[in-house]
Amino acid sequence: MTTTPSKTYHITGLDCANCARSVESGVANLADVTSASLNFTTGTLRVEGDISSEQIIGRVRELGYDVADSGNRIDEAASESQPDPIAPRPGLLPYLWDRPDTRLALLGAVLILPGLIFEELLGGTVVSSPIFDAMAVGAMILAGLPIARSAWRALRINHEITINLLMTIAAIGAVVIGAYTEAGLVMVLFAIGEALEATRPPAHGKASAVWQSWPRPRQLCFEKPNMVRRSRWLFRLSSWR
Repeated sequence: MTTTPSKTYHITGLDCANCARSVESGVANLADVTSASLNFTTGTLRVEGDISSEQIIGRVRELGYDVADSGNRIDEAASESQPDPIAPRPGLLPYLWDRPDTRLALLGAVLILPGLIFEELLGGTVVSSPIFDAMAVGAMILAGLPIARSAWRALRINHEITINLLMTIAAIGAVVIGAYTEAGLVMVLFAIGEALEATRPPAHGKASAVWQSWPRPRQLCFEKPNMVRRSRWLFRLSSWR
């Protein structure tokens, strides 16, 4: 009895669970692939079928992602304990800045800030200029270009309508109706949110360096004793009532 060949790879560049499903579906649609499963938490792609590694890696890269150590397949016995190729720097801002796509979103946030303050919060009563609208459109393009590119790849290769495509359509629609600041803001927040989702602590194992650098609740209790005592007093008061 012949066994189906199995290969395991470590996928890099995954931002969210939807990205993992897109890669999984794209690889599964390849000819001669019996099954494909991708664990978003570990980034481990397991493929069964009589297919070459070049075809699998080519499809992953076609979808906009990459394979760590693409010259060699990850040994299945060590695949679960495979470390990340590049460990992120501790801290939230360094992590966001180190990612090229999120760096564009941060630059877009700077561009959208004047329009958000003077036109949305102050209603244009202090300063109003079409330059603010142009900056907001620029922010939408900077933050939304990677999102739109990923949406197009998923639509062309997997024939899937993803959340990236819906967000791109929503931003373009906002520009059409003249809501320039909203268009830029929605793409900037969505891009940053995708990056934050990729840093969430896994269901098991150690959390990422981004979350490990944040203060723990017990540390906050020692640093803010007055706040803890005040919260306990309010709790007792509400219970008495």
